[in-house]
Amino acid sequence: MRKFLVYCWLFEPVRGTFQDSDDAIPAFAVDIKTPWGSGSLALFADEQLTPTYARLRLPMTGEVGELEEWQLPVIHSVREHLLSVLRITFHANVMLFPHPIWFFVNDGETYRNGLDITITSEPATLRVEETRDLMTASFEHREELRLFLDGGDVRIPLQYRFLSFYRLLEMLAKSDDEWDETVLDSAFGAHRQRLVEAGFTRKPVNTLHELRDSCAHIRTGSRFGVTHLNRVMAVKVELFLPVLQEVCATLLTQTADGRFGIGVGKPPAPP
Repeated sequence: MRKFLVYCWLFEPVRGTFQDSDDAIPAFAVDIKTPWGSGSLALFADEQLTPTYARLRLPMTGEVGELEEWQLPVIHSVREHLLSVLRITFHANVMLFPHPIWFFVNDGETYRNGLDITITSEPATLRVEETRDLMTASFEHREELRLFLDGGDVRIPLQYRFLSFYRLLEMLAKSDDEWDETVLDSAFGAHRQRLVEAGFTRKPVNTLHELRDSCAHIRTGSRFGVTHLNRVMAVKVELFLPVLQEVCATLLTQTADGRFGIGVGKPPAPP
């Protein structure tokens, strides 16, 4: 029996309950054609026609239990194009809940799948003295701080986050159009094993510049860079970005020379 992947994105603000079934009536549905078979995308909305979730169905070609390699770029492309369309036709600030939901079903069989969602967080408390001291000590580095925060902002497209960190790195380790190779090698050297384990075999600084070209120029030679069309390059940037963030935090702290320090919190779950 043929099986399908059912991949769902929830829209912010996320509801307390999510439920999908084979007989749910969408606001609209469109066919998704792939070399491995036809699928579909359905968008669901509430009574006020506010989007609640989107459901992508794709055929399976192998064993059920995990996403297939060919499905990843399709999922990525459909997700980004859906967001683009909704930001034009519905609201410019439409956002997806960062945790997609997926499961597998048999073709033609009825199903009902759902879950209750509870989001808990401790209320933030203003650290008055720390805020006052950082405001004073970091004013001369306000542009560097802005770039650092943009690089870590998951609401900003991936390529622009990378370029924010890259521009910050230029401010911290480049002078008169010349990189300080000693500084770069030392900063990235502490993460070399981590990068190897993530699949990067080239020298970290070479990888840095290669990914920068892909993010900045969209097309390098005959290949697309980091756009919604190229999941492979996007994955590379996603894997490299946390290391780049930590390198920038370290160098920015060193530049501050004891006046303030920048740390890196726990990274969010991937979309």
